[in-house]
Formats: sequence, C-alpha cells, structure tokens
Amino acid sequence: RISRLSAGERARGVVAASAGNHAQGVAWAASELGIASRVYMPVGAALPKIAATKAYGAEVVLAGSTVDEALGLLENAGAGESGGDGSGSPAEQPFDLVVTSNVLHHVGELDRVLSGFAQLLDSGGHVAVADLDREDGSFHDHDFGGHHGFDRGEVAARLEAAGFVDVTVGDAGRVVKAGRDYPVFLAVGR
Repeated sequence: RISRLSAGERARGVVAASAGNHAQGVAWAASELGIASRVYMPVGAALPKIAATKAYGAEVVLAGSTVDEALGLLENAGAGESGGDGSGSPAEQPFDLVVTSNVLHHVGELDRVLSGFAQLLDSGGHVAVADLDREDGSFHDHDFGGHHGFDRGEVAARLEAAGFVDVTVGDAGRVVKAGRDYPVFLAVGR
C-alpha cells in the first residue's frame, strides 16, 4: 500500500500505531521509499522492537502503557492536545493514509480511535484497517480484554460513524495460529 502512494501523498508521510511488528514493517517500507513515518508505540513495547522501528527510520512516539492508550493519543492529537512529545499535534500536516494491521482488536475504545484516525487525515485521505474476523475467543488467551475479532458489517458502520465514506470491506488473507486459520479482513475508507 505504501508503495502505491502518489508523490504528493509520499511527501506528507505516513502514521501507524503498533506494539512492534507492524511498526517495523511500516517504518521499513516508508524508509525504503523515502517517506517520513511516525509510529505510536506503548511505553511498555519491547525495547528491541522500538529500536528496530527507529533503526528503520520512523519517528517513534511512546505513549500510554498499552496499544489502546497509544492509539487513544490520536484523538487528542486531532484535537490539538500534546502528542506525547511536547510538540502539540503529532500531525503538523494531515496525513493521506493511516494503516493498522491486527491492532484494533486490542483496542477497547474503538470508536474513539477511529474518530482520531479521521481527524489525522487530509481531505480525501484514506484509512486501511486489516484485522480479525469475529472469532470464538481462541486467538488470544482467556484473559484477553480486547475484541474477539469483528463483524465486517459492524466495522463498516463504525468507520462510517467516525466520518469515513466509500467504506469497503473484503478478504485480506488469514493468520494461522496453533494450527488454526483465522480469516482477516481489510476495511478501506476515505
């Protein structure tokens, strides 16, 4: 997706939130293409993942103690509050693309975060959300406090409620964990 950005979109940069693997992927891809990237990671993220994300060229903003709290920062950023680095809004210029991969099922206040994504985007910007389809709770341990995946229609409705239009949801692949397939969707809107 990052490789398909126009020259104008590339000049604006990309933003992501993750506790590690997705952060590194976004940072690497952006760096390879000469695109600035900012990644929000929880303060407790693994130090090697933080270091690798920085080494791939991303500006890392540590905020909150969970991915949920780091993502919640995006709402505050859109309202002009401190972005955790003392500089005010983390998006001095709005972004053309916000991408999240298998992160939102960890987020308790999903609607708040989706609204924050909308606030970070330039007019005509896009959001791309890849995450788990609704599942029986076996993907994470029984003490998991997040969502057990999402109903695709519900995701589309929540994106629209957050202000996105032209929302589509389709198949994005699968994750195999402990010998079991878990379908993944891709929701895109602008």
